[in-house]
Amino acid sequence: MEYNPYQPSSASVSGATDTPQGALGSQSIISQLVRTRPWVRLLSVMSFLGAGLMLVIGVVMLVAGGAGMASGIGSSSSSGAAALGGGMMIGMSMFYILIALLYIYPGLKLWKYANRITGFASTGAEVDLEMALNEQRAFWKFAGISIIVMIALYIVGIVAVAVTAGVSAAKMGGSF
Repeated sequence: MEYNPYQPSSASVSGATDTPQGALGSQSIISQLVRTRPWVRLLSVMSFLGAGLMLVIGVVMLVAGGAGMASGIGSSSSSGAAALGGGMMIGMSMFYILIALLYIYPGLKLWKYANRITGFASTGAEVDLEMALNEQRAFWKFAGISIIVMIALYIVGIVAVAVTAGVSAAKMGGSF
């Protein structure tokens, strides 16, 4: 058999004797991805646990707020404060439940990314690497959008506090 230096290598990236069609990457690249998998899985599980804890807290606050509202309806003025507090608790519980639901999506993306790393490590195929990177891209897109939204909310909150403080100071006839 004649040696052709321009012929693609027949070495397998996964250590198998047969090279899968479309094999990609060296064993070192696959090893680096596989070494990140436990950390990706840990962050995914922590995201799920955080979502579950926030969901439980939200439901407890919802029940407590409903009880506070029920005890304050049709009673004296001191119970009216309980109804107001109950209403605020219900509002906060809805916020907690919403945040819990938002925590689930990045957890799912990280979980799928870890699974796709496993698939790529076993086949070495380009399509498996592409699917893994797509899951990672979706996670980082969500993280980036979340940060932009948080920065915007901080700016709106700072402006609202400054305006409220200015209006309060103007009503009192004083200054900061």
